[in-house]
Amino acid sequence: MENFEARAHLANGQIHDTSLAATKIRFMSNDYIVTVGRDITQQKRQQKDLENSIVAAELANRSKTDFLTNMSHELRTPLNAIIGFSSLISEQVHGEITAPKYIEYADDIQDAGRHLLHIVNDLLDMSRIEAGKIDIYLEAFDILETYEQIERLLRERIIEEGLKTTIHPPSQPLLVWADISRTKQIMINLLSNAIKFTPKGGEIHVFAKAKDDAPSPFPSKTPASA
Repeated sequence: MENFEARAHLANGQIHDTSLAATKIRFMSNDYIVTVGRDITQQKRQQKDLENSIVAAELANRSKTDFLTNMSHELRTPLNAIIGFSSLISEQVHGEITAPKYIEYADDIQDAGRHLLHIVNDLLDMSRIEAGKIDIYLEAFDILETYEQIERLLRERIIEEGLKTTIHPPSQPLLVWADISRTKQIMINLLSNAIKFTPKGGEIHVFAKAKDDAPSPFPSKTPASA
């Protein structure tokens, strides 16, 4: 008989987990049982701790999933309402809006709502979170127009800090082929840092230009030899 476990009760009252190996031997016409024991109390304790950690991790993961599922409904519902009502205002469905600035603000609300909804959708896609992957949707867009949308979103912070922004536009429209939502998030981070680290009353300069030797990022519609 080999490698079986038992609990050893010591003289001092302690109980230890023990791994035992026993075998029968014959010596001088007599049969004997030889037993070797190894104290595995610490090993069993570590194994139990590991099992408890696994259970705790599974519970935490289940709680995370439940939280994100609930957040899906709680965030998407008001976001869709914000996007929908701001669209009605922007399109002047129920009457003309005499102040053009209000239409601009409605457009800004739509842009902010759609961007936030896109972020929420990413957070709620558990398969991509667990795999560490995010889908990229490529499209062509004007990088300067996109920046201007971001600046409008952060307008109040810029005003609060007494900052001035100066845009140095390219000589011609600069189109890029990228994921516009990811690009917007990068721009938000960059402009937020510029606002944060620029002294009050300072100025933020924004440049956009294409590298002269950069290959075109757009899919070619003509043969490469053309």
